[in-house]
Amino acid sequence: MAPQSPPEARPRPIRVSGAAPGAGHSAEFLANPALFMLRAWRECGELAEFDLGGVRNILMVGPEAHEAVYRAPDDQLSAAEPYKYMVPVFGEGIQYGAPLDIERQQVKFLTHALRPDKMRGYASAIAQEVEAWVAGWGDEGERDFYDEFKELVLRTSTHCLMGSEFRAKLTEEFGALFHDLEQAISPQAVLDAHSPDEAFAKRDRARARLQELLMDTVRARRRDAGDHPDMLDVFMRARYLDGSALPDELIPGMVVWIMFAGFHTSSNTASWTAVELARHPQYAPAIAREIDAVYRPGGDLSFAGLRGLPALDRFVGEVLRLHPPLVTLMRQVMRDFEYKGNVFAPGTVLAISPYVSHRVPEVFPDPERFDPTRPPPKSVFGAIPFGGGRRKCVGNAFALLQVQSIFCALLARYEFEPVDPPETYRGRRRAKPMRWIGEDRRRPRPVSGPRGVPDRGPRDLPRRRSPGGLLACGGDPRAATRGAARTGAGGRALLPEPRDHDCRRLMPNTGSAWLSDNPDKAWAEKLFLTFIPVFVIYNAVIQKMGWLDAGTFWHVMQNAAMWLPYCVLLPAWLRRQSGVPWAQSYWFKLNLYMAVWVFFATYYHTEYFFELLGLRYRFPFVHAYFDSALVGPDEATAAAEWKKVPVGMYLNSVAFFIVYHSAAVVCMRRVRRFTLPWNAAARRAGWVAIVAAAALFFAWAETYLYITGDAAANVWYVDVHAMLRFGSIFYAMYFIVSFPNVFRLDEDPGAPRWTLSRTVIEASFVAIASLTLLDFWANWIGPIV
Repeated sequence: MAPQSPPEARPRPIRVSGAAPGAGHSAEFLANPALFMLRAWRECGELAEFDLGGVRNILMVGPEAHEAVYRAPDDQLSAAEPYKYMVPVFGEGIQYGAPLDIERQQVKFLTHALRPDKMRGYASAIAQEVEAWVAGWGDEGERDFYDEFKELVLRTSTHCLMGSEFRAKLTEEFGALFHDLEQAISPQAVLDAHSPDEAFAKRDRARARLQELLMDTVRARRRDAGDHPDMLDVFMRARYLDGSALPDELIPGMVVWIMFAGFHTSSNTASWTAVELARHPQYAPAIAREIDAVYRPGGDLSFAGLRGLPALDRFVGEVLRLHPPLVTLMRQVMRDFEYKGNVFAPGTVLAISPYVSHRVPEVFPDPERFDPTRPPPKSVFGAIPFGGGRRKCVGNAFALLQVQSIFCALLARYEFEPVDPPETYRGRRRAKPMRWIGEDRRRPRPVSGPRGVPDRGPRDLPRRRSPGGLLACGGDPRAATRGAARTGAGGRALLPEPRDHDCRRLMPNTGSAWLSDNPDKAWAEKLFLTFIPVFVIYNAVIQKMGWLDAGTFWHVMQNAAMWLPYCVLLPAWLRRQSGVPWAQSYWFKLNLYMAVWVFFATYYHTEYFFELLGLRYRFPFVHAYFDSALVGPDEATAAAEWKKVPVGMYLNSVAFFIVYHSAAVVCMRRVRRFTLPWNAAARRAGWVAIVAAAALFFAWAETYLYITGDAAANVWYVDVHAMLRFGSIFYAMYFIVSFPNVFRLDEDPGAPRWTLSRTVIEASFVAIASLTLLDFWANWIGPIV
């Protein structure tokens, strides 16, 4: 039975019951943070106050609370203070052991190492490890997947981080040292990371030894001075804003940091994915069919192929909802923080629990039911498996790349089947081995599950955590993942037609070299590309029929009909059940962006076209004009010389610019994704070339096709040939500024979406930048006619 919502939050936080004198709730928190947080929420609601050794903590639950915390600046809510226990693990001078401005730059180093172009190389390395891992399995057997996944992820991580040479020399010592670091990340460390505890002594010895091992590799690389397709190479080339290099002695700390950022997520999520596949075998056939389309056992597992697995992506997303890798995230108040009338004083610790928040029925109906087809929450702060805001886990995309790679290799060969009923795989109880029986993977079997066990949602509330402290999974995957694989993908039940899943899902899945990795943006790009022939035909009909010579009302209507039905109303209707709110959708923001930019361009910039390029508008039956009164000639002269802008052009230009930008952006992306062996300088040159070429093409093509066609009596240039030869360069400056900016709009699926206010600001900036370039032309070159 799904849990009921707790009581409504009251004006003040409710104190959690059961505090012990002096220690507060420390004992219960240390025993199981996830279950303690769950009890606190059920008992107290949105704001629950608890005591950890005399420190006041506030658990904040729900999208509103998450947004308030994640949007707060670092100097108000500090992540560094409550996570000081990580400094002995990563080392002084790294992340929480570094000043805030240095840490932010280090985060950018990690982000650079995890860009999509880098991830393509990591996919190949992971594929090698996964193929070697499954090569000797055979047709049947038993495996403890929790331990297996940890070992595999350690291998894949070191291969991608340190390169194939280091991976080839990987010994059991490295794994043991990493294990000692991991064991020291515990609730006890939160309270006192320097207490005389054997786990902390082992941590310090392991960190010192890892420093030696990793520094040996760094020094060898410095002597080699070649290019290497791994993260270590990125760190060794990294530069701070002042131009100084990342010191060599800090590079091992960066390696340990990114290892932890991806290791826990990968191993725990892989373990729970195996459990949920065993519990819900009806989803396996659709996932297996996707894998069949991009991968064959023993073949190459490409990054492009991994981006085309939406069913697996949704399945893993639901695993992350119920079993998030981050149980608790904490921020310490540094200056007064207000939320719903409550003012939290400095020293208070604010806690957010993805494990609890993903079980709120108002956000996730029937939250304990495992359902990969459920739509994403309406708020971007509803699902937070990796945290949110500026401090969202930097290793999430790399971690999910590993999880998808692992299950591509597994599900191409095997399926998971428990011996005991699926509902017994929970909490403290270790799972019985799962059978591994060889048969043709495409042989159908009943939908109901293995051995007739009906499909059930997870009912497990973990009774102890897996190793890894607050960074561990919400529950112990070891208790649920000792398992085996069986060849055969299971029954033929299909997933429903995929809903357009949330573009915040961190593993791209469009599978296209042309379209965005963000599925929401990719969908809109496909729609706007189909608008191009509609746009061309519509303009041709209007011009051939002579409908440009219309009165004010029909002039406005025919331009509105060119833009609004296909570019606004159609996507609004098609995407009404996508789960992505319209205000967060790329299709809406592109329309908003173009409307804002076109307003400034038409109101101000057209005056430059009149005076410098010789543009003229003649619409004798239109009586409504709207343009700048202080730029260009006086109004009487402007009207007599056909230098006035009809109001319909504000609608007309939006449609034109949507076409230009949609086509240009996909071409720019294709050039950026070329896999040719270009160096960085060549890639930058290619990018500049495609932007310039696209800008010149559309500037020239509009002039040639629109001005020299049937519309020439209404829109013309005083000297068309001069406009085609030189004026197109002037016009192209618009697009040289705007194409790269629109390319950035919601491009990264792992980054926060642009807000509407940011969209307006970015469009306004482009308008100002292009106006500045036009004015420079006026000063330095002057009119072309």
